[in-house]
Amino acid sequence: DNGQAVVETYQHESPDVILMDVQMPGMDGLEAIGHIRRLESEGGPPVRIIALTAHALPQDRERCLSAGADDYLAKPLHRRDLVQTVERLLKENRTDPTAGAERPDHRSADSNRTNQEADFQGALERMDGDRELLAEQMQFFLHDGPELLLQIEQAIASEDGKQLELAAHRLKGLVSGYGAGRAAELAQKLEHAGHDRSFGSCRAWFGELGPRVKSLMDAMNRYLKEQELLS
Repeated sequence: DNGQAVVETYQHESPDVILMDVQMPGMDGLEAIGHIRRLESEGGPPVRIIALTAHALPQDRERCLSAGADDYLAKPLHRRDLVQTVERLLKENRTDPTAGAERPDHRSADSNRTNQEADFQGALERMDGDRELLAEQMQFFLHDGPELLLQIEQAIASEDGKQLELAAHRLKGLVSGYGAGRAAELAQKLEHAGHDRSFGSCRAWFGELGPRVKSLMDAMNRYLKEQELLS
C-alpha cells in the first residue's frame, strides 16, 4: 500500500525479491528502495528489487536503477516478462559476489587477468543453458556498466556518499554473475566507503575497478560475437 509498509515487510520477512511500485502514497517506491538498500548495507539480508512503473521511457528506467533497483518493468505487466526477470535475478543470486575472489592484484590494466576471471560458461549453467537469457543479461551489463562507472567516478570526485553507495551496489550485482571476484570485491569496498562516507582509498580502488570492468565488457562482446548472440 505504501513504501513504509514495504520497508517493514523487508525487515520482518526477508523476502528474496520485492516488486516495488514506484507510485505509492506517503513514502514512494524510490524512497523505499533507498531505505532498504541502506538497511541492507548495514547487515540486512540481501534482496532483489524490481521497480514497477506506469512509464516505459529511458529516463524512468535510469531513475529506478539509480535509486537502487536491480531491474524495472513497465505496467501493465506481462507475465512472461515478470517471470523471466525474477528468474534471472534469482539465478544471479546463486553466485556469491566475492566468492573465489583472488588476493589483491595491482596489475589493474592486465586485461588477460580480468578475462580469465570471467566465467561465462558458469553464468550459462546457472541459467539452465538459456543462451537467449544470458545474451539479454549481458546486454544489460554492456548498457549499464559504463554509466555506473561514470556515476561512481563522479560520486568519488564530489564525495557523494549516497550516490557512490547506490552505483557501486548496482555494479557489484552486475559483475557478480560472471565470476569476476576481484571486481565484485572492489565494488563492495566502494559501496561500503560510500555508506561510511570514507573516501580515502576510493580513487585507488576505482583505478583498479574501471579497467577490470572494461576488460570484462570487451570479453563479453567477443563472447556474444563468437556465440552469434548479438542482436
